[in-house]
Amino acid sequence: MYTKFRGDLEGKGYAFNPYHPCVANKIIKRRQHTVRFHVDDLMCSHKDPKVNDDFVKWLNKLYGNHGKVTLTCGNIHDYLGMTFEFSVKGKVMIDMINYMESMVDDFSTKFKMKDTAPTPAAKDYM
Repeated sequence: MYTKFRGDLEGKGYAFNPYHPCVANKIIKRRQHTVRFHVDDLMCSHKDPKVNDDFVKWLNKLYGNHGKVTLTCGNIHDYLGMTFEFSVKGKVMIDMINYMESMVDDFSTKFKMKDTAPTPAAKDYM
């Protein structure tokens, strides 16, 4: 599927980043449109929101039979366990706080701690 998607993007004029095989760029309306992807999760950005709208229409035309491609707009986005916040002009803030909290919650739910130890060393080591 990667080869097909890459070929479709290249056929539409996108150039792939030589340092990361899942990032492609194309200049549209004199601005860079960036497409980042991992399996079936995409994150696209462009100064003009219509460029992203048109891109989603194109994706649905090609891949919509596998499931509708949807678009999320706004200043805060969750992508691959990271939260991207674009509320400050010219900056992006990235954190994984929600993801880390859910990992801790899942761990504590699945593994109940029964005993405590004064040291992480094994008993026969002391």
